[in-house]
Amino acid sequence: MEKKIAIQIQHDAHWREMLQITAESGFKFVSMGFGSSKVFHKDGWEKEMDEIGNELAKNGLRCVMTHTPYYDLLISAEKIDDVMERALLRCMTATGMLGGEISAVHPRSFLDGQAVDGKKSLAYNLKSFSVLAEEIGKYGAKLGVENLPQFPGLPIPFYSCKTEDHIELIDKLDSENTCAVWDFGHSHLLGGDDVAAIRALGKRIEGTHVHNNYWHDDSHFVPSMGTIDWNATLGAMKENGYKGYLTLEVNYDYSFAIRSFIKHCYDCVAELEKKL
Repeated sequence: MEKKIAIQIQHDAHWREMLQITAESGFKFVSMGFGSSKVFHKDGWEKEMDEIGNELAKNGLRCVMTHTPYYDLLISAEKIDDVMERALLRCMTATGMLGGEISAVHPRSFLDGQAVDGKKSLAYNLKSFSVLAEEIGKYGAKLGVENLPQFPGLPIPFYSCKTEDHIELIDKLDSENTCAVWDFGHSHLLGGDDVAAIRALGKRIEGTHVHNNYWHDDSHFVPSMGTIDWNATLGAMKENGYKGYLTLEVNYDYSFAIRSFIKHCYDCVAELEKKL
């Protein structure tokens, strides 16, 4: 039985090489990260998706998740960029083209100074995500609502970092085409009870972003670096009956020992998978 472990590869200048390195390191599954990519901002993006699909097949890889483009978290949700909105919708179609099961998306926050207006944030995300969920549902995939962090040094608790908000948003979407993507590193930055949060979300969690930190920053370290209690958090995932992928979302530097690093990533997440 193949291990349900994956790694997110960024759609940047090195994505072709990174898919090859990923396959050579033992991975069978990947997530394609379009967070900072501008590919959906221009016409002809479908051809790029076809090329990604061809490279996946050539390397014996399968795309199980994507990550949508996203707004800067400090841009309040009432500020709408038509190009970005179109890119988000196109990412739903691209997920279907690549055969992905989930597209992870960042909720947006209505900012009122150093606070977040929860009711307005909920209303905006319900309106926006309903459209995205309907589109991605055409391909038998789901929109995965991600929990965001409260970054050290920023007093703003972004919308969805509170478990009750995360749950309310998913439940009020009330769609078979939505789920939760649990980001372990984001939750850990809050300094709260990660296990209680995972248990509360329960079977809503169908995808993950796996990375670690030392509470100082959203570092996106490999699981072996940081202070997350993996026995406890993955134990809670196991109690939930989690059957999805453990998807690494780590920072990497293509120019520095990248093959050794990706192999270490594989070894780390393979060890974590044993705890499920």
